[in-house]
Amino acid sequence: MPGRGLVVLVLTLAAVSVTRLSAADEAPATLAVDSAASQVAFTVFTSMIFKSKQEGRFKDFKGEVAYDAQNPAATRVDLTVYTASVDMKNRDRDDMLRSPDFFDADRFPTLRFVSKHVGPLHDNMLSVTGDLTIHGITHEVTVPVSIDALTSSSRRPGPAFSTTFQIDRTEFGLNGSPKFSGFNISVAKNVQIHLAIVAAPPRP
Repeated sequence: MPGRGLVVLVLTLAAVSVTRLSAADEAPATLAVDSAASQVAFTVFTSMIFKSKQEGRFKDFKGEVAYDAQNPAATRVDLTVYTASVDMKNRDRDDMLRSPDFFDADRFPTLRFVSKHVGPLHDNMLSVTGDLTIHGITHEVTVPVSIDALTSSSRRPGPAFSTTFQIDRTEFGLNGSPKFSGFNISVAKNVQIHLAIVAAPPRP
């Protein structure tokens, strides 16, 4: 019967459309941040008589990345950094940064970034907007992120990203002290954050 054939054709096309829609809407796989191949670092300028660049890093952090190259809007990032792991290769400075004058690591043991929106920027670049929480204070930030590679240092397939952006530490309650590392050193308000993140699937 011609009518029956038409019904079968319509149902077949509908099933194909649903299958394609489901595939398009499928969430990307969530990968763990490979801390051995990643870095969370910062740069701040200090001055006493002369201006000096000081560099540091956090040794302990974890996170998850779900990256979809075909649909950047589905990409998700969640990064947690442990403030007590701050390392400027100077015990006095590290203790000062852990103190209530800065990170107050006992009260606020973590800082965290959680993405809210991800979109394409330009060649191999993404624009990532999310909530950054430091010292218990949350602000929305938008940062440019470079897509560096799709393999990890451990040779397991996974994306790699990097970004450098600037924050005003005083907006997060990191008001600091004029006395830094045992000297009367002025610490700049602006701090550059450097992230190099590699995500990789679990080992088999």
